[in-house]
Formats: sequence, structure tokens, C-alpha cells
Amino acid sequence: MDKRESNYEIMKHQMQTQFAAYDMDAVCREWQLERKNGAPQLTLLDRRYWIDPQSGAVLWEKDGTVLEADYNVSMTVFDLLTRSRQTASGEMTSINGLSTVHTATAPTGGFFDRTARRFSNRCELLSAACERLGGVHYGKGDVAYMLPVFRDLQIAIQFWDCDDEFPPELSFLCDKNILRFMYFETMMFLLCHVADRITELCDEMEREGLNEH
Repeated sequence: MDKRESNYEIMKHQMQTQFAAYDMDAVCREWQLERKNGAPQLTLLDRRYWIDPQSGAVLWEKDGTVLEADYNVSMTVFDLLTRSRQTASGEMTSINGLSTVHTATAPTGGFFDRTARRFSNRCELLSAACERLGGVHYGKGDVAYMLPVFRDLQIAIQFWDCDDEFPPELSFLCDKNILRFMYFETMMFLLCHVADRITELCDEMEREGLNEH
């Protein structure tokens, strides 16, 4: 029996089809993207992706195997590249501080609680993962980094580890212009990708034996 696609996969593939209908030459000119064998290339959170010009799929390679990007990455890329080129402000703000947040419901505290618990007592690994992604120290927290995302667009991560009184806390700061690059909902897809990518790197380094001393 064929495995049924999830609603997320169905939505992603619908958006792929719509994106494939775009003028890829115009997309590349607008965002100054390089092409390889006709496929537009871009870097998102220190990982190289390319777009299949026939299907619109966002692809990447791991250990010699070509993979299709997940929902969060694909939807972020589709939203980014179907807009005119934007410039980041370089000023960071909380999610609730975004000037147009009234157009969508801002998440309440605790959205990333599960991820925060996975980082608990792993500050050294978390710092190493952020640095592998090109992060530089920024702001306050037991771990706090500014991470390059796309072009000049950056996101800051701030993590406070648990103690006897408080659970671990994870928060993100976004560029004040981020909603010019993408919808609010897409921003949340991007933040989930950032959290997943950092978690993945922490787990990989732990398996490699680079755990805290």
C-alpha cells in the first residue's frame, strides 16, 4: 500500500507546482542568484540549496544523496523568491515587537519550550552548533548568537539554561524588516527550521563525542 502524503507534503507540492510556473530567469535576476545546469542556487542558514526548474522542488545534497527540502525550508524559499529583493535593517526585535504583527496572531510564550528542553545542560554543544552555522556572539543569555540566514537577513538566538527555580528558555530575535522578506507564518516556518537545524547539529556533535566536559 502506498504511503499517504501528509497535508504538509500535499501543500508543499502544490506550492512547488506554482513556483515552477514563475519566470526563473526573472527570479535569478531579482535576487542575483547563480545557476548551475539551469537550476537557481541559494544558501539558507549555511546550507546550499537549488531549485529544480521543471518541478519547482527545493533540493539539497547530503553524503552524495540528493534530498527534497522539508516543508519549513521549501515554504520559506518559495515566499522569499517570489518577492522583490529586500534589504535587512540590521536592527533586531522580538517576534511580538514586529510592527505588523497585528496581521497575524503572535505565538504566546512557550512556543519553543520543547526545543529549549532539548538544549538543557548542552550549552557547549549549542554554542558549537551556532558557530558551525556562522553565528557570532550577540546579546544576553547563557548562549546567544546572531545567525546569518539569507543574504543580509539574520536571526538571533538567545538561550537561558535551567536552574533550581526556572526551566530552560529559548527565544529568537528577528530583523525589523523580516516581514518584507516573508509572511508572518513563513517567519515561524523559518524559526522552526533554525531550531531543528541547531538541534540536528547538537545531536550530530554529541554522537561524534564532542559533548560537554
